[in-house]
Amino acid sequence: MNSRFRVAVDVGNSSIKIAYAVPQNAADGDELRVVRVSLTGSDWQPQLAAITAEFPQTDLSVQWLIASVNSVGCDRLSAWIETHRSADQVRVIDRGHVGIETDVRMPQRVGIDRLLAAQSAFRLAGNRSAIVIDAGTTVTVDLVAAPGVFRGGAILPGLGLQFRALHEATDKLPRLEPPDDLASLESPGRDTQAAMELGVASGIVGAIDRLVESFQSTCDVSQIFLTGGDAGRLSPAIRSPHRVVVDMPLRGLYGIELADPSSP
Repeated sequence: MNSRFRVAVDVGNSSIKIAYAVPQNAADGDELRVVRVSLTGSDWQPQLAAITAEFPQTDLSVQWLIASVNSVGCDRLSAWIETHRSADQVRVIDRGHVGIETDVRMPQRVGIDRLLAAQSAFRLAGNRSAIVIDAGTTVTVDLVAAPGVFRGGAILPGLGLQFRALHEATDKLPRLEPPDDLASLESPGRDTQAAMELGVASGIVGAIDRLVESFQSTCDVSQIFLTGGDAGRLSPAIRSPHRVVVDMPLRGLYGIELADPSSP
């Protein structure tokens, strides 16, 4: 990592998150800056140009590490880098780079974001078993067991996806945005909006707590981590003791060790 200026990019379903180190004073070391660019708008390319213009001036070559669950978004980003920053090196990270074993039926179908989050959780737990909850477009609840084996987990629709489905699949239900405070919703809900909010929140939070209980019955879990865009909304409502860590897949990607960083 010391021969290149590293840029880590997590390409999700609706946005890309970019992480790079901002040099600080010698006592503090480098700070990791994380920025988000929406893929749903038309101005993502100017945003990306503005971000790269702020990269620290350095003699090091620039290395982009890209992990993606969105092949179209990944292709668009790679094409932009090739066009506008042709001297930079691009490496699309796959499961083999993550350095975590898998104990699932079809390991080739596990999303790279889930593996990176699991690896981050295992490291943060001091190389002990952990559960990681990633709350974004979808909510994943995954188990990583000592000595660093991804054991699988559960996938369910996230807050925004559930509210959107209720609106689009029915004639009368309104389009709602997830409420900020899920811990103090009206119960029972006494109007349509309150009932929808309570139903969606209870379904997700209840599922998380139930899954945590189930996983803990099969493994001695040392810590539970919560990450993702909706972590702040969900955290106060989740009963299981947990720790909120921002951008776990992205930070895991930034810290990944590549056996041969000069290889294609």
